Amino acid sequence: MFKIRGLIRGSRLEMLSRLDLVIADELGYMPVGIQRAHLYFQFVSCRYEKGSIILTTNKSFERWGQVFGDDVIASAVLDRLLHHSHIIAINSPSYRLKDKLNQTIAPAAVTSRRELVRGAVATS
Repeated sequence: MFKIRGLIRGSRLEMLSRLDLVIADELGYMPVGIQRAHLYFQFVSCRYEKGSIILTTNKSFERWGQVFGDDVIASAVLDRLLHHSHIIAINSPSYRLKDKLNQTIAPAAVTSRRELVRGAVATS
C-alpha cells in the first residue's frame, strides 16, 4: 500500500487519480488504522473507473474487515475494486522459499551446529 504521510489533500488525491497505473503491494501485511482505511477508501473511490490498480495481498476477501478495522469500509473498497477486476489467485508455496524447501542438508556435510545456523534457516 502506498505510504500516507498525513491526510491526502485534494491536490495529492487528484495527482494519484491521474496515474495510468498504481501498484499496491502486500495490502494487509499490517493492519491499517481507521483513519488510513478512510483514506484508502477515498483513494480507491477516486480511481474507480478512471485508472488501473494492481493489488497484491495474502488476505482473503473475508478477512479485509480485519485489515481495515471496519467491515463497512472493507466492503466499500472491495465493491469498487472487484467491479471491473481480474482476480488471479495464486495458491502455492512461497516463491522465495521454494528452492530452500526442496534442499536437504546431509548430516555428514555439516561439521557443527554453528555451520548449520550460518548456512541455513535453523529452528530449534
